[in-house]
Amino acid sequence: VKQVMQFPGTVWKVTCWGSKVVTGCNDGYIRIFSRDLKEIAGEDEVAEFAKQGTDYLRKIRGGPSKEDVEKYDLWDTRVPCTQGDKTVKVFNKGGQAWAAQWDAISEAWVLIGEVTGTDENRGKIDGVEYDHVLPIEHEVAGGGLRTLQIGYNNGENPFVVAQKFIDEHQMDQNDLSQIADYITKRTGAKTETPTIDMTQDGMNGDTTMADMFGAGASNPPGSLGAAVQPPPAVVFETIPIKSVTIYGAGEDKVGKAVDKVKEGKVSESDGLILDDLARVIKDSSRYHASTIDEGWYALLLSLLNSATSPETTFPVIDLFRLAILHPSASKQSPSFWCDVVDKIVGLMEAVPASNVAVRMLGLRVWCNLSKIRQFYDSPLFSDQARIGRLCSVAKECVGSGNKNVRASAVMLVMDLAYVVHVSPKGETGASIGSALLDVVLVCLQDADVENRRRGLLAVGTMVLAGGKDLREAIVIEIRNSRAETETEEKEVLKAAGK
Repeated sequence: VKQVMQFPGTVWKVTCWGSKVVTGCNDGYIRIFSRDLKEIAGEDEVAEFAKQGTDYLRKIRGGPSKEDVEKYDLWDTRVPCTQGDKTVKVFNKGGQAWAAQWDAISEAWVLIGEVTGTDENRGKIDGVEYDHVLPIEHEVAGGGLRTLQIGYNNGENPFVVAQKFIDEHQMDQNDLSQIADYITKRTGAKTETPTIDMTQDGMNGDTTMADMFGAGASNPPGSLGAAVQPPPAVVFETIPIKSVTIYGAGEDKVGKAVDKVKEGKVSESDGLILDDLARVIKDSSRYHASTIDEGWYALLLSLLNSATSPETTFPVIDLFRLAILHPSASKQSPSFWCDVVDKIVGLMEAVPASNVAVRMLGLRVWCNLSKIRQFYDSPLFSDQARIGRLCSVAKECVGSGNKNVRASAVMLVMDLAYVVHVSPKGETGASIGSALLDVVLVCLQDADVENRRRGLLAVGTMVLAGGKDLREAIVIEIRNSRAETETEEKEVLKAAGK
């Protein structure tokens, strides 16, 4: 049973207290909700609560009143903030309410936008005006939050807008439905279940009969006066893999990696660049506004090429792992990243299996690169020799005695299977699929049940993307494996038509 209620303010905390639900609202009240009929409040109290919610909703939809605006501090006489970085405050700017955020680096208030009612929430993002500008708080690696803005125009498909937002800010694909639902609830948008195009351009929204046959077409070609309904699509619970896995933890420790790199032969000027790089990587809440210079990436590659020992190599690889998470990584050329990964794979091949750091971090660099979809049709993923070398090392790592190395290898297998499934060009899927199959089959023999489950998810994803020969090979191996994850196994066999 679901119950929707309007609070007279913003609810900042919801927690459970036994069988009860406790909320903390910014109106200063803690409220306790229970299903026990003996504990229900009186009719007058319930009615008062509903009235407070209605009054609050009416107020915020109308925006701040003239009396409210007059109470705010004047923008022209603003003073420095004493409450810390990113503090938000509302000012009276020319008789209108404007929100501003304190930026500790520039030591200045930065205007965010005019405070209006929710029915009048037009605004601009990077100079582009939208019918609705909505805030979205996004959790970043390390436990922090960054506040972003998403623009939406009336009549747009919320799923298309949400997908564009995810691609722009390099967010997890699993956030799509949540963001689209948020847009729908905040704007009253009407949406139907979308047909999602998992191609190079991302998810492009609904495809209708009019889209395929022309806006004026009433029936598709070859029909007898009635639209031909396509057969219902087979829906699987666990496959295909919905997104790639990335390794983002450690931004707060990036300074230690930089210090480790500096122990080698690093000039004073390069040391300053590394300090700047660490500062940008660490402040993930400002990724939307910060930049990693092309020269900084080039410096990392130079340091990687000049490293003489595993002790000086793995910190550079770790810096690459983190630098890839910044949106600037997608602006570097595929050829640059080919040089990077070729060097890293070479190091992984050269070090002994006992060198956990180089192999584990090298695998994680590849996992993080898998999130940049525009590279899927580039030689970074389509070159069979390059992928073959990677899969050969990954196969060894799946059998590693170190659980972190094994887990990283299995995660890479899942990420590459995802690339195969959504790859916009057949050559990429073919180059990865043939090399990846051997690694996947090793995963199915792993003693760790979770790794076998992940291997099956990769197998199932490849089955949905592969041809008949690949399906037959996979079916034989699954039936010969020790898989104990029945749901995934049954779905893979079902996907293969067995």
